[in-house]
Amino acid sequence: MPVSADAFKVNAICGLRNGAEAVGGRLLYANLVELMHQYSLTGVTCMHSFGCYRGDFLRHKDSEIGSNELALSLLFSGDFSDMWSFIRNTTGLLRGRGVMIVHKGDELKDVFSAQESVDGVPWTYSELYPDFSEGLKVEVYVMESRQSDGLPVYQRIVEAMRSKGAVWVSVTRAVEGFGMARSSKKTGWFWKRNEVPLIVTAVGNRSVVNEALQEVRRISQFDGHMTVQPVSWYAP
Repeated sequence: MPVSADAFKVNAICGLRNGAEAVGGRLLYANLVELMHQYSLTGVTCMHSFGCYRGDFLRHKDSEIGSNELALSLLFSGDFSDMWSFIRNTTGLLRGRGVMIVHKGDELKDVFSAQESVDGVPWTYSELYPDFSEGLKVEVYVMESRQSDGLPVYQRIVEAMRSKGAVWVSVTRAVEGFGMARSSKKTGWFWKRNEVPLIVTAVGNRSVVNEALQEVRRISQFDGHMTVQPVSWYAP
């Protein structure tokens, strides 16, 4: 007996290039959070980020006065069918404003292909998000203070991914994490401002990401670790 798709909790990442972007007189991210409730998703986490979108650098706190214009990364989680309904009905809001990224794991493909639609026609995974592109998501975990050839490692990673054509690259500051020699690093009064962990997230077509990975590995080989996973993404 096939496992129900709703036995899985799935995640989606929505990257917004400008947190102050408004639609219909209301902040876009606030609209998305409200829609999350309407579609019964489990939760959402909103985080300030900086990086680049479609090759253009995003605003960040060191170069912009208005902190409300920082880029946002929204992490949604929920049941499989709820997430699907949510994404189908929100991607139109993103036109020119950001990107939606969903995990594409083999276990979800297998589960979804075993389901049947209302009219009895079996679904295929390609029909789940027909307007989405296939690609890879790379996450590099690195300390903000680490340098490579005179520049911060994270900046070199962002530029490597941007120059190859990644659709979305974001950098998010963490509160605490392991740094060099597995020592714990966290923000606080007694730590240097840049002695905190960062997560660099990059999304793009498989060919684009694969082309950049060799350079990213070279840059981060002694200063961080990296994960890669298949995703589908949508950037209207």
